[in-house]
Amino acid sequence: MKLILKLTIPLLSIIYSGQIIAHNVPNTNPEDIFKRSEQRQQSINQKLMPNMDTQGSSFSVITPSSDVYHSTVCFPIDKLRINVLDGKKTISTLSKYITRAINLEEINPQKLDEFVFKLSNKKGQKPCLNVRQINKISINLQNELIKEGWITSRILVPGQSLTEGNLLFTLITGYLNDVIISDDKASAFTAFPSSKGDILNLRDLEQGLDNMRRLPTVSTEINIIPSKEKNASDVEVKWQQRKNPIRLNISIDDSGGKSTGRYLGTISVAWDNPLHLNDILSASYTHNLLAGQKVTDPKGNVDKGKTYSYSLGYSIPFGYWLVDIKANHYFYDQVVAGVNRNYHYTGDSDQMSADLSRVLYRDNKYKITFGIGAWFKETRSYIDDAEIDVQHRKVGGWKANITQRSYFTKGILSGSLTYKRGTRAFGAIAAPEELFNEGTAKAKIWMVDINWEMPFKWGKEKFEWHSQLHGQVNQTKLTPQDMFSLGGRYNVRGFSGEKTLSAERGWYFRNDVAWQYKDNHQLYLGADIGRLYGASTKNLQGNMLSGAVLGFKGQFNKGGKWHYDVFIGKPIYQPRGFNADSMVTGFNINYSY
Repeated sequence: MKLILKLTIPLLSIIYSGQIIAHNVPNTNPEDIFKRSEQRQQSINQKLMPNMDTQGSSFSVITPSSDVYHSTVCFPIDKLRINVLDGKKTISTLSKYITRAINLEEINPQKLDEFVFKLSNKKGQKPCLNVRQINKISINLQNELIKEGWITSRILVPGQSLTEGNLLFTLITGYLNDVIISDDKASAFTAFPSSKGDILNLRDLEQGLDNMRRLPTVSTEINIIPSKEKNASDVEVKWQQRKNPIRLNISIDDSGGKSTGRYLGTISVAWDNPLHLNDILSASYTHNLLAGQKVTDPKGNVDKGKTYSYSLGYSIPFGYWLVDIKANHYFYDQVVAGVNRNYHYTGDSDQMSADLSRVLYRDNKYKITFGIGAWFKETRSYIDDAEIDVQHRKVGGWKANITQRSYFTKGILSGSLTYKRGTRAFGAIAAPEELFNEGTAKAKIWMVDINWEMPFKWGKEKFEWHSQLHGQVNQTKLTPQDMFSLGGRYNVRGFSGEKTLSAERGWYFRNDVAWQYKDNHQLYLGADIGRLYGASTKNLQGNMLSGAVLGFKGQFNKGGKWHYDVFIGKPIYQPRGFNADSMVTGFNINYSY
């Protein structure tokens, strides 16, 4: 059984077995080690469970024909009524489309009933409409339906008398009859938000495609075909999965720490569609490939540092909903030189999270998603078999976020706003800092992310511009594990990550310009900057870092798919006394099948 050693003083003067460990203590903070492992695990998870964010389809809008009647005779119109033929379900959003269509002609509609609107012009009088204007309003409404995805619904103007001031439009709604899938291993139930009898909406079909295409081993196409049912269509899904649904991923990089092993190897597997529900089951294992820092004791015995981690994950969609569950374990072992022998300074962490997200809105240009989730994390540190009680953390809580993705002519803008709240859930315990009001496990933290991606050409050469802004603001005092850190390949590049700056609040801004000198191969230049704020900055050498990187990255196929990223980096600005390496290098080689 592990001995619990309660410590209330810093680790620089630990009395253990009659000897004082007062020199050669690893200069890497355990919280920095845990944070680095989390950042690396996030990168692994993104490869195992990719998000499919395809841009929505854009249908051409209808323009008024030039040979429509040019009659100058107009009719005072008091009310517009929409007659919905074969209305199987109440169309709650129709009034919104009608309002937008009428406003385009500078006419103000007032909703009297679900499908009845009173019309008035700017002077508050009945608008006098000729045949051409009436036709224009009907086309506006048809285009609004198309923009919203009602691609099989139609607006008609039936023959009628306008002498009494009533204008009638007819809406023939197009419905979904059935989803026909070419393979019984595929599921329409979890993929498509709509079901038999719903209005056929292109956005529902796009969501279904995203849910199926999120599986990298699956290819999917859809066709809308006529149905035997009146005013209905069938959706034909051509679904195909490769014979082996299990993906293998092997990667090697140098993102580890010197004390625990810089070179890391990861093997990951993901099973696409294991329950035939468009789901993904994944697992990964990481271990240092070469030993960490070697320390020789006075007797000539050599001890080496090491690290390993493993994770499990599962995700499943339900139409516009997505459930995502993850768990991982991390362990590290640093060797500390004592007076008469070496000691092992070890630590481990266990994390679990469960997230539920829903797409609130999507069209051909925008996508908005809201998510909520629960999380749990426990970390422990030891010297040999003695636990350092003041470094025991057990926290849990909930989080909520809203994300958006916007497609512009020039590029893609995406962003998210996240609120993270620590509670006493899941057996969480108070942080040691709470005794002195220096921090709390019940943290309240806001985080923001903004990303911009834009391809462009300079002459005949192809380039890509990518910028990322990430920031954090706290509403409570924080413990070390919740601090915002700078320095390393996952935030401000040009630094090794062995030394970092941390405080309560901060931001970093990353920028890359990549030249595609060959198909699927790029030369890129990156420049990053970050700044910290908060009470903790008074104890730091400074509050700002900036750095730059130059590298090559790309992919090629040979017995599978290979990805590579090799770079050199250099600090541009660092505080006096920070003493970062003058030059850093890094690489990542990834094989997937």
